[in-house]
Amino acid sequence: MPRSTPEARAITVLTRAQSAAVTARQRAQHQLRAVLVTYYLAAVTAWPTTGLRHPQARAVLAAAPTPATAAALSRAEFAEALSRFSPGTCPTWT
Repeated sequence: MPRSTPEARAITVLTRAQSAAVTARQRAQHQLRAVLVTYYLAAVTAWPTTGLRHPQARAVLAAAPTPATAAALSRAEFAEALSRFSPGTCPTWT
């Protein structure tokens, strides 16, 4: 496809926009992780391989945005928060 066609220019614009969006997402994720390492280390260490991108990590942060609220959550409330974002994969505790 020649570079001068409107389609080629549109693909170039879309590629740059997608690249910028990925960079912005990564930057925001790194900033969030840096703050959480200082403020809420348990939220970072709970998902060492998938990190904060994992739906369960976001579910826990939504249900317990601070260490104090996390400490106050019962196991049932914690399980409920996880099941809303990942049904069928929530662990059960006795």
